[in-house]
Amino acid sequence: MINRQFVLVLAFSIFLILFVIWKIHKVGWQKIFWYSLFFWYWAFAISVLFFPFPYQKEIIVDAIKGNFQKNQFIPFHSIYAIWVTQTKSVFLMQVVGNVVLTTPLGFLLPVINKNGRSIKTAFIFAVLIPVAFELLQYLFSLGLGFTYRTADIDDVILNFMGLMIGFIAWKLLKSHVEKGMIEV
Repeated sequence: MINRQFVLVLAFSIFLILFVIWKIHKVGWQKIFWYSLFFWYWAFAISVLFFPFPYQKEIIVDAIKGNFQKNQFIPFHSIYAIWVTQTKSVFLMQVVGNVVLTTPLGFLLPVINKNGRSIKTAFIFAVLIPVAFELLQYLFSLGLGFTYRTADIDDVILNFMGLMIGFIAWKLLKSHVEKGMIEV
């Protein structure tokens, strides 16, 4: 399996190359800081959303034989099921974890992209990005022939909330950004 550590080591290597390029082009440290946060956010999110990734034939064949995971397209079904069947710590990890996963992105998008600063654009990103996450998980499952990562509408809803919370946090700190306290 390709695991999360592999992804993060690869991300670190790419980051070093980007950092050298940024320094050669004399990019300011504030811009490097925000772009670095954005880059590391994506490296972490990808490692959580898609890895470990099975690629060995034996693992895939075994998984197909014993696969019981199902994709879930009924709103709030998974949240309720976790609430009634799991411990509160599992519930918090699943529900709060999905919100927290995308909150940094909701903050960072308007910081690094001036076109992402309107509520309309934030809303569009907050819908499209979680849908893209779940669609990719669904497509990977189709490609593998078994549900490797479940596509879940509740994840879309929770990721949407996280993105909007991040955007609201950016809106609240926007005056500090504009005053140069957090320079972009």
